[in-house]
Amino acid sequence: MNNTRFIKLLKTLDRKEMIDFCNFVEGKAARQPKDRLAFIDYLKKQHRDDFPEQKMKKEYIGKKLFPKANDNVKKVLALQEKLVPILENYLIHVELEKQKTKRDFLLLDVYKRRKLDDLFFKKIEKIEKDWEKEKPAGIEQFHNEYLLKKERFLHPNFSLARTTPIVTLNDIIHQLDKHYFTIKLYWTLCLYQLRSLVGSDEDAEAEQYFIEEILNICLQSNFQDVPQIQLLSQLLEAFTKKDFGNYSFIKKEFMSSLHIYDEYEKNDIWMFLTENYKQEKSKALEKLFELNREATENELIFENGYIPAVNFRNIVNTAAIWNVQWAEDFIERHSEFLEDKEREDTTSLCKAVVDFNRGNYDSVLRGLAHQVNISDALYEPHVRSIKLKCYYELDDELFYNDIKSFSGFLDRNKALSPINKKAFYNFIYFIRKLKKAKLIYRADMVSIAHEIITTDEVAHRSWLISKTEG
Repeated sequence: MNNTRFIKLLKTLDRKEMIDFCNFVEGKAARQPKDRLAFIDYLKKQHRDDFPEQKMKKEYIGKKLFPKANDNVKKVLALQEKLVPILENYLIHVELEKQKTKRDFLLLDVYKRRKLDDLFFKKIEKIEKDWEKEKPAGIEQFHNEYLLKKERFLHPNFSLARTTPIVTLNDIIHQLDKHYFTIKLYWTLCLYQLRSLVGSDEDAEAEQYFIEEILNICLQSNFQDVPQIQLLSQLLEAFTKKDFGNYSFIKKEFMSSLHIYDEYEKNDIWMFLTENYKQEKSKALEKLFELNREATENELIFENGYIPAVNFRNIVNTAAIWNVQWAEDFIERHSEFLEDKEREDTTSLCKAVVDFNRGNYDSVLRGLAHQVNISDALYEPHVRSIKLKCYYELDDELFYNDIKSFSGFLDRNKALSPINKKAFYNFIYFIRKLKKAKLIYRADMVSIAHEIITTDEVAHRSWLISKTEG
């Protein structure tokens, strides 16, 4: 039974919610046969032990609770089927308690359907006053404001509600435009970011649909007072023109208006800003480290309460170059925010990065000598890269064997995107070239450095360049 929809939903309840749900069911079952009460009480006990497999088999439950029934398995399944809609209603109730705006709109529907006009308009006024005091963060708030104006305007007795401020069609259209332009800019930026990560030009033409027109419209005075539109339009313009000359201004505007974005938007915009380091040729990683430090201090690095493993690694990789102690402290303080399935391997790799930047190459190799379990396409190539760098630094005879193994891994790998494969192939090419240059008296390191700098997509570019300078 553990694979049924009912038990899967039950498993998401914490202890307090489970007790509340059981009370919820018991209240509804007050005039029902005792079978349902016995079943829900049994589930309450199994919840404490995370629903052990043996005790959750329908045959076991049937014999345990209903030994005299003609078909006790059928009885268990029937009880479960009846409880599914009750559990779903309970979960909806829990969610509405957490989402005040949805609850408010639902209550407006109740008042309108029951023709309680006075309560309807007073509720709208209350919602607006609450938003004036503390407006909910996030772009979706523009849509909520549009919906509220629409609710007021479309009410059959809108014209008779004298205490209600006038709402015109122009007001509704303008509010809708604010939401449309902002969300269009935001998702287009997300598309650019995705293309940058996977190295794909798919939908490159489609994404331009209305973008130039929207960017021109955003310059109009009607939207000068909408900071989200101004920030996102400047970011998108920087992406499309590959010109981050006003990066510092954009960053300053973003950091001063964090309160108007929700958690996901803040994280995404931070990721958009980090694209700047790919465009600049000087002091790029230093600026990226400063941005990551500010993002960490302002808690912009979280998604749904967790730090994505790829972001965690990127922060450590950059920090270890400029401030290895900060990188080590970051790992110590924030590893608990990695998802359980990613924590051990991500922490192990990040600690190896810190050890590598301290010159503890043997320690790195020992620390990474365990089986990789993480379900992340980029994890293993990064592990292989740092091992190869260690063999390079140690002048270990395993260097060329590892290159052959690494190249074979990339040839076989189907999970990596073309752009990532290219970056690691180029890394192998240049580290082999540097290894040979070590044996040449007065090797032309300037030419190698220039080639590394001017080649597109090179993993560990900064480290490779540093090897041309020593």
